[in-house]
Amino acid sequence: MKKRYLNYIFLFVFLILEAINCFSANLLEGFRHHENIGVILSNLFRFIAMTGFLWIPLALLYDSKMAKLNSFYFVLPATILELVFSYFYLNIYPMNILEICVFYLRGIVRIVLIITLFLKEKDRRYSLKYFNYFIVSLLFFIPLNFLEPLAIKLHEKRFLLFRLFSVWHFLFLFLFIGFALGLEKFLEKKNNEIRYLIIFGLSIILLYKLLCRFSFVRLQDYQEVKGFMGALPFYVCSFGMLLLPFAIYSRNKVFQGILFLVNTPGAIIVLVNPSTGITNIFHYNVLYFFVTHIMLFGITMMLPIYLEGKPNLKTVKITGILLACYFITMVFLNGLAIIISNGNNPNFSFVSKSPIPVPIDNMFLIRIHRIRFSPIYLILLWAAQYGLACVTYLIYRTITKRKEDSVAS
Repeated sequence: MKKRYLNYIFLFVFLILEAINCFSANLLEGFRHHENIGVILSNLFRFIAMTGFLWIPLALLYDSKMAKLNSFYFVLPATILELVFSYFYLNIYPMNILEICVFYLRGIVRIVLIITLFLKEKDRRYSLKYFNYFIVSLLFFIPLNFLEPLAIKLHEKRFLLFRLFSVWHFLFLFLFIGFALGLEKFLEKKNNEIRYLIIFGLSIILLYKLLCRFSFVRLQDYQEVKGFMGALPFYVCSFGMLLLPFAIYSRNKVFQGILFLVNTPGAIIVLVNPSTGITNIFHYNVLYFFVTHIMLFGITMMLPIYLEGKPNLKTVKITGILLACYFITMVFLNGLAIIISNGNNPNFSFVSKSPIPVPIDNMFLIRIHRIRFSPIYLILLWAAQYGLACVTYLIYRTITKRKEDSVAS
């Protein structure tokens, strides 16, 4: 028990340092630069070291041999070399003393944890399947702004612009469905323990992508929202990304069931009508939006199939109550953001402005200082989100009942 609490403390320190480091502009900005061999090598080692955000939590929480060995043989040398080539990283964009201290401290903590975990592992034989998982993890950790130079160079190419129901939109929709189906088939052949670790691991990677968005918005706007506010996870899908690892780790049926009822229709709706605008397909605003929502949908779909997230009527009722509390909270957080940013409206979860071109958000407006909201609109917003959750539950029950009937017959 004492060892478990120590692991929680180590994990907390590790995650806090990683999260703070994600606020540094250079974390993602560096991948847009390749002026010399030093910058290229710095980016390469940092990219490999990023996978430590996956392997170290798996090693600490589940004593995973694969996680420990992948950390030792790949993340450890990459982290050391990342620190050796830190000159190139630190000079991409001016960094303050706090950012520099966190960068080095995070590296040192990561090195100490990896070596400690490795030394405590009795069986250190490395398997080829561990390497296969490591290669796959690299693909998921590819920085989503690495094609920015290409987006800038080809910004006038009309064929490469993302538009609603264009060939690129249908391609992303195909990947949206394909990832979920492919993940289900892949997990079908695994045992319960491996299934759980893969689903939990994917949720951690998704969380890291969410955190990295803070790095991007230090220098650029994310879609229509400017600066720091644009990266806050106060939108339905991004809030779901934030909660997903905790729901999976908790093994709580209600927690997972709620996320299934909310995340699934939410991801579908935004993929059908994305908020990217007409943007080059290689731009971060497009790649981040689709990669994260594709992953969110695929991971969430696995909750009732392979984990505990099988919703029932009790889950549906609790979802309705929590959604009401959520939207009320968003109204005040959105108002606070407007005050802090001196008038910039981030429109968290659409509580301030309707996503459809109908002025229902102006009906019976109530103003409290800079906080403005329409009770009628909020009720409609809640009803729409809760209605989607209920429809999702009905579809889920219909499918599971048919499966149960076919098995019984």
